Amino acid sequence: MTSMEPRTAFRVDEELAAALLPVLLHRINNTTQLLLGVRAMVDSGGGAVPARSASDLGVAAQEAHELGWLLGLLSGGLGADLLLARHESAGLAPLLRLVREGLRRQSRVLELRTEPLPLVGASGSGALVCWTIALAVWNAAQRAAPGRALAVEFEHNGGRWFVRGDCGGDEGWLALASEVCARLGGAECSRDGEAWNLVLPGSWLEPAAR
Repeated sequence: MTSMEPRTAFRVDEELAAALLPVLLHRINNTTQLLLGVRAMVDSGGGAVPARSASDLGVAAQEAHELGWLLGLLSGGLGADLLLARHESAGLAPLLRLVREGLRRQSRVLELRTEPLPLVGASGSGALVCWTIALAVWNAAQRAAPGRALAVEFEHNGGRWFVRGDCGGDEGWLALASEVCARLGGAECSRDGEAWNLVLPGSWLEPAAR
């Protein structure tokens, strides 16, 4: 392991994991209800699977795959490694969408201005990279002025990735972000007034195909 690879343990913040868990459980419940609806159609059709249920099953399968990843991330945040060696190159986007929904429940607004979001690189621990970015965004949003949206964007420049937020970068954010970056061995964080930067080695993320 080099200093440019994130360490594999990613018990980073139990408070964030606990805050996002109700949002995730709500999505799991919605997927369960979808499957129960398919089951009801099968029962009413005498055991045959109606053709119209195929799309519902496809949606449920895709959702279950994503939910499994998110559940593993949140479990890791609470100290239980359920992901093991699982890697999801597209794993950052669903986590930040979960963070956005969690903030919405607190009447806070997160704007993700980079579309599509970067993919997770194959080097090091993708789970830790995702979790660290999510934690930086969550903590900044908690410190943003009431009623002000937090806008976040990603930029690949000079062999490094820059995660930038336009508000919430106070001293408290910097202290928390610095603590996490110190565990990563390669990440850096800084603030410029209310704005903030999280700088990651270039191999930790990859540009998404447009």
